[in-house]
Amino acid sequence: MAFRTILLLAFLACLVCTGCKPTSIWQTQPGPSDGLFLEGRLAPCPSNPNCVSTQAQDREHAIVPYTYSKPLDEAKLALRDLLEKKEGVKIVKEDGLYLHAEFRSRVLKVVDDVEFLFDEPSKTLQFRSSSRFGYSDWSANRKRMEDIRNSLLGKI
Repeated sequence: MAFRTILLLAFLACLVCTGCKPTSIWQTQPGPSDGLFLEGRLAPCPSNPNCVSTQAQDREHAIVPYTYSKPLDEAKLALRDLLEKKEGVKIVKEDGLYLHAEFRSRVLKVVDDVEFLFDEPSKTLQFRSSSRFGYSDWSANRKRMEDIRNSLLGKI
């Protein structure tokens, strides 16, 4: 009985933490939009394997950025439309070339932060996708970003 109680309390503590925005993103990279990027750079991934970024240098976290050929306004609209149609996604910030969305899982309601940064001179869409909770995500962030890439093909 005591083991079940401890397990239940641990599970509830995990659920409470899923709604906490990570302070490492917002406070260690002071910048123009809530500190999420500085001079066109997204915050680096933590050492945990539950993050991917187009600006990461190491193999574990690196992922190829999206490219776009449409005008910037059309590309931004296509991305926003795609995100708004996805279940469990909430766009929390959109500021010029930057968009931040929260992806909430169905079962445990765990939140992942996904940031997009349009680089107009190179026509690339930089992004970072990171879990708020846990150590490993079993490549969920990488799979999500590849699925978004496939959904955006021909639309941006």
